[in-house]
Amino acid sequence: MTVDKLNLQLLTLYVSQYQRHINRVIVVVLVLYLLALSADLIWRIIPEPQPSSQNISEQNGNRPSVKAGSTSSSAILRSLQQLNLFGDAVQVEVQEQDVVQDAPETSLNLVLAGVVASSSPEFGAAIIESKGTQYTYGVGDDIEGTKATLKQVNTDRVIIRNRGRDETLMLEGIDFDNENRNGPRTRDTVQAPVEPRKPNRSKPNKASKLAPVSKTEKPRLSQESIAATQKLRGSPDSFIDFISIAPQRENNTTVGYRVSPGKDPALFNAVGLKRGDVIKQINGLDVTDPSQTIEALGVLRKADTIELTISRKDETLSLFLELPEASDS
Repeated sequence: MTVDKLNLQLLTLYVSQYQRHINRVIVVVLVLYLLALSADLIWRIIPEPQPSSQNISEQNGNRPSVKAGSTSSSAILRSLQQLNLFGDAVQVEVQEQDVVQDAPETSLNLVLAGVVASSSPEFGAAIIESKGTQYTYGVGDDIEGTKATLKQVNTDRVIIRNRGRDETLMLEGIDFDNENRNGPRTRDTVQAPVEPRKPNRSKPNKASKLAPVSKTEKPRLSQESIAATQKLRGSPDSFIDFISIAPQRENNTTVGYRVSPGKDPALFNAVGLKRGDVIKQINGLDVTDPSQTIEALGVLRKADTIELTISRKDETLSLFLELPEASDS
């Protein structure tokens, strides 16, 4: 009797000493049991989707036979797939620009001085010289001195519609036969509109590898030049009235645009440009990049100043021009 009481006391002491650990073990066991019970109830409530006969045939044809013990796992996996937890995959269509292939080189006496290609065909523009005068044309515009219209703008050529036939006008300095072996360079395509970035006026664009700017000039404008800048701000397309441009190419790559005075040289002289200067950037935007060139034309409408980064012989210069408000005329 004494021994039984002693054993009972020892057991009670042992239980009280490890009571906390015993409680934890009991709680863990209960939690695991409840989880298993909950999972079983969920799969009983949710009906198992019936796979189509096509899916069954594909699964039977592509997968080796499995043991009966893995049937429940496969059923659970199929059920999760049928629940479509992550939604339906949406395939984004990429807009492709059709490029006219059957367009021989034009015999018209025209010079393609520059292009502004765009992923949106209606926004393309070209600078075409006819009889010594340069004009800026948009898609669908009639070309001065001819019966042709501008149909398409690519990065190295434009397609014009001349008397019912498509013809090619190559960018100045590019040979039609050599380039045509590899096909025309198409415009970049986009899937969605991209917000235009703000031009960086404090330092050159990283995309352009320019030498450090060695000199900065900020000219003062005469009344005649102020009137010219007002016209330029109101109509950026009139840029070529004041400055005649032509692509400057090195190793068959456009590195900038060589400038000379236009038919109205007032602005050209006031800015501080000299014949033969090569424009590299406008307000930090690389003019050899078509998308940035389009943005630069838009900047002319809103900017208070224009910063031209130019190359003059072996020197890199920055020229600043303050733009007054556009004239009402």
